Amino acid sequence: MKRTLVLALVIALVLVAGVIAVGLFARPRVTQADIPLYPAAQESTFEGAFEIPLDLVATEVQLALRERYGPADNEIYTLPPGADWEAIQRFYGGEFAKDGWRLDDELSRLQHDKYKMAVWKRGLLDPQAVAVVLVPQPGGTDNDYLLVLVTR
Repeated sequence: MKRTLVLALVIALVLVAGVIAVGLFARPRVTQADIPLYPAAQESTFEGAFEIPLDLVATEVQLALRERYGPADNEIYTLPPGADWEAIQRFYGGEFAKDGWRLDDELSRLQHDKYKMAVWKRGLLDPQAVAVVLVPQPGGTDNDYLLVLVTR
């Protein structure tokens, strides 16, 4: 009888610990609609000479994210010329910290001379990532571009 009671108690504790672990590690997936828009950013529908370089940047970042987090969807926004990368990082870092996102230092260090990138991650069992990428226009007189990529 005592043995059965101890066994039942152990099973109950394991079940409770499992429920708590799932609650801590499994978070609902976010989509583009859940990501806050940087205040200076405007939705962009564009065509032109810079479309192909932007597509190449998006593809490069998608490949980097896919290796660790799976496929990603992206949105492109315009920013006023000379956008401040540090201010963009502070904005998204503050917003993401509220929901338990942490900077992925390794992917955030992957920089290119044509863009600047920061990646935030969340979750242990089924991790998800959001990449924010600034693509400045050459010359500094035209709008810059902001890419936001969210893994599925």
